[in-house]
Amino acid sequence: MRRKTVLTTVFIIIILFTSLFFVSKSIMLAGFEKLEMGYAERNLNRTISALNGEIDGLDMKLYDWAAWDDTYHFIDEPNQGYLDSNIVTGTFTGLELNVILYVDLNATVIFGKTLDRETEDEYPNSAELIDSIMANDLLFDLPYSESYASGLIRTCNGPMIVASRPTQNSACDSPLNGAMLMGRFFDNDVSERLSELVNLPVTFYLTNEDKPADFNEAERHLNESDEPNFIQTIDKDYIAGYTIINDINDSSLFIIKTEMPRDIYQYGVASFNYFQIALLIVMSIIGSITLLTLDMVVVKRLSILNSEVKTIAHDENRSTRISVSGKDEISSLASEVNLMLDSIEESEKVRGIINDKLTSKVVELERSDKASLNIMEDLNETVDTLKSMEKKLATKNKELEDYTYTVSHDLKAPLVTIQGFSDLLASNYAEKLDDKGRHYIDRINQGSERLNALISDLLELSRAGRKLKPFQWHDFNEIIKGSLESLEGKISGANVKVVHPNDFPKIYGDDMRLSQVVNNLVGNAVNYMGEQKSPQVNIGWKESGAFYEFWVQDNGIGIKDEDKTRIFNIFERASEGGAEGSGIGLSIVKKIVETHGGEIRVESVFGKGSKFIFTIPKKGADE
Repeated sequence: MRRKTVLTTVFIIIILFTSLFFVSKSIMLAGFEKLEMGYAERNLNRTISALNGEIDGLDMKLYDWAAWDDTYHFIDEPNQGYLDSNIVTGTFTGLELNVILYVDLNATVIFGKTLDRETEDEYPNSAELIDSIMANDLLFDLPYSESYASGLIRTCNGPMIVASRPTQNSACDSPLNGAMLMGRFFDNDVSERLSELVNLPVTFYLTNEDKPADFNEAERHLNESDEPNFIQTIDKDYIAGYTIINDINDSSLFIIKTEMPRDIYQYGVASFNYFQIALLIVMSIIGSITLLTLDMVVVKRLSILNSEVKTIAHDENRSTRISVSGKDEISSLASEVNLMLDSIEESEKVRGIINDKLTSKVVELERSDKASLNIMEDLNETVDTLKSMEKKLATKNKELEDYTYTVSHDLKAPLVTIQGFSDLLASNYAEKLDDKGRHYIDRINQGSERLNALISDLLELSRAGRKLKPFQWHDFNEIIKGSLESLEGKISGANVKVVHPNDFPKIYGDDMRLSQVVNNLVGNAVNYMGEQKSPQVNIGWKESGAFYEFWVQDNGIGIKDEDKTRIFNIFERASEGGAEGSGIGLSIVKKIVETHGGEIRVESVFGKGSKFIFTIPKKGADE
């Protein structure tokens, strides 16, 4: 037992440690991952804010030009002087522009110029570039002096940051006469500037061009969900945030990505490792304390109890008692065993007294016939004494039945606890155990179920001699019908044919107890059919003087002669058949039949079947 306790405790500690390991790992690292993803999303939002700052900055620069008297007059009367003074290379490089456009109220281009700031030459496809800009009508739908349009557009030369405003005089009180537009390509220079602003790498790819795998995954996720951002880990060292940037027409233009190192997660991994070391130390200490406590409080005391019970079993001196002290279940069990020993000792004393008196009376009868009258009187006295002793024995038997009920009932509580924890391990941790661990749990469940069945049968046996309810008249046809319905699955599963008449009499008794008798006898008949090709059970009845005689007959394996008398004893079963059971069922049946004032017997030829016959008084025993 000590070795099993150590192994069980170690096994439980390992399961607890493993469970805590995975649960804490899931919780702690998930928390750090969530925190890390939050930081990644904030950095992505900082990048988007920086991009919006670029757009707003361009709009502010345009505002100074569009609301200017010289620009206003240039729209009405284009002149070379305005262009020579203002629309020069320095203007483009200083304002970081690639395009400047002037249009009238009809969105007709009055003047447009494009410039490659690196070469300081006009773009070779300048006309196509201006046409692709002009295709965005929202840029020039500016009906009010406060109107403006800014954002990103798709051009033949790539994405471009643009801003447009209506042209008016410096006082902003003139009628609108056109619009002015400035544009800057969203290129690597802008991407690098965004990276400097957020202090993190920033990259982008157009939605209609070939992209790396992580960009394709991000684009798919963003298109399938309603979330504006997508965060994913690239590897153990970096995490990235992605979002789709739309143009002013609300069409997808490009995907922008911001990377950041996984410093938070690495810190979480280090913290988790320290936590596991501490957890291992604590679990080892708890396991040691648990083993020591179990050994002192339970295992050692059970060993003493076991040793003393064995000594009493082999000792002819019935006065020896168990000496386990305390106020728990173990000491309570020891006390109950001592009470049982007291009852046995007293019963043996009573039997000795009876034997002594009977012996004495027999001797007196042999010595003299003349003392027959006195002997008869003494015998009557002895009979009275026997009746008194019988009453005491009945009381003791009642106490033993109550003790059986109490012990069986008390054993239920720890058994339920064992089954509960076993089921909890099987349901919550089965996937975390190896095959051997799951096998151990199955063995625990099987043993618990067998023990639970045995205890339940013992409880039923202790109750079998008592009435569940007052006796009444019942139609035995209904009792037979109910029993066969409850056994329908077993009967059909074994392909057994059940034959019975429909003219059973009414009997006086407890219908629930009588149903137990039929259920047990028919169930046994089905269980012990053996290899019978045409299994059949016959249920019948007849009148027999003051009794009704009922029988359940089968054509199964039968019962050997040496087994016929002992199968009605508790825990006794037929030596052949191999059917599962606790060996208590026929003991329960016998008690129920005797409680109703009847008897039960068996007739059987080994190999040819058995016939169980029981009687019930025509008029109830207590009616």
